[in-house]
Amino acid sequence: MKKLFLLLVTIVLMAFFVTTAVAAEPVAPPTVSEATLIIQRYDDMDTNGVRDTSEALLFEMTTVLNDFPTGNWALKVLPGEASQFATGCTVDGIKQDSRNTAEILLNGTTGEKYTISFGNAWKYSIFSGAFSDTNKDGQWDADEPGIADVSISLKGKNLFGENVKIEMLTDLTGNITMKDLLPGKYNLAIEDPNNMTIFNSLEIEPKSGENTGIFFGFGPYTY
Repeated sequence: MKKLFLLLVTIVLMAFFVTTAVAAEPVAPPTVSEATLIIQRYDDMDTNGVRDTSEALLFEMTTVLNDFPTGNWALKVLPGEASQFATGCTVDGIKQDSRNTAEILLNGTTGEKYTISFGNAWKYSIFSGAFSDTNKDGQWDADEPGIADVSISLKGKNLFGENVKIEMLTDLTGNITMKDLLPGKYNLAIEDPNNMTIFNSLEIEPKSGENTGIFFGFGPYTY
């Protein structure tokens, strides 16, 4: 009887594990029969994250999904070049929360179609420097030497509201270059403890891809 009892227990346990294993097998999600994605990247000249009719396409492709699982999917597209940045994206004209990631819901309806547009704009550079303005005309002439080791700073917010703070010393020729900046509102200032410049700071608001050259001449000047 003891052997029979053990045998019955073993059979019951085996049946339990088999039943549990079968119940735990994942059920394959439904799939879409056909979903068309039109993916675009465009030159977002006004950097508002929405494509206007005057803004040129940089890239477009169409892909059709078949037997693809339904559900929420995220599509991310990186800027085309290192000198570009993502300004925003839309799905069928509706702006997304992320600048470079679109979320789409594939619900399995036959003939689903989505147009996904990613905006790109161009970073820019500020060229600045300090020079000895010997003729006091405010222009850096070819025969006027640059001044090394002068501190020039940039402070402000980019178009996404992020704080920007950069400080550099001029090189041996009196120049600096601040690269890979995003459009925004900034204050460019030079260290001028002796008040030897006509101006020592100014507000700038560069646009997409708009490189700027601002140079500070040291006098002394007569006001």
